[in-house]
Amino acid sequence: MSTATDSRDNSLLTRIAALPDSIKTEIADFIDKRLESELIIPQKPAHFRRSGWAKDKFTIIMHDDFDEPLDDFREYT
Repeated sequence: MSTATDSRDNSLLTRIAALPDSIKTEIADFIDKRLESELIIPQKPAHFRRSGWAKDKFTIIMHDDFDEPLDDFREYT
């Protein structure tokens, strides 16, 4: 760290130390929320599984020829 950064950090710590405990708690909570939102990237679950009343009710079957052109639109190609 540079001297300017050290000086700024020390100044900030001195100013925070002079605050009432209730405000220090608010500052600590704010810092925690910022760190969570900026540093931690939410990870998607490895396997998404539906649960509840809709489980296994809406199954989509994809046929092997799904990506093949449709006969109805052949005249436009």
